[in-house]
Amino acid sequence: MVILGIVLSIGAQITQDVRDAMTTDSTAYNASNHATVAIGELAEWQSTIATVIAAVVIIGLLMSGFGAFLYFKE
Repeated sequence: MVILGIVLSIGAQITQDVRDAMTTDSTAYNASNHATVAIGELAEWQSTIATVIAAVVIIGLLMSGFGAFLYFKE
C-alpha cells in the first residue's frame, strides 16, 4: 500500500507538470488534466482497498484456523 501511494503521488506530479507545460486549448492539456483527476480518484479509493485486503487476510486466517480445528478434532 505504501508503494501504491508513492506511485500515485509521483504519477500525479508528472501529469500536473505536463499539464502546466501545455497551453489550455491543447489536447495534451486536456488529457493530462483528466489523468490527474483520475489518479486523484484512485488515491481516494486507497483506504477502501486497504480495508478489503485486511478483511481478506483476516477471513483467510479464520477459515484456516477453523479448518485445522476440524482436521485435528478427534
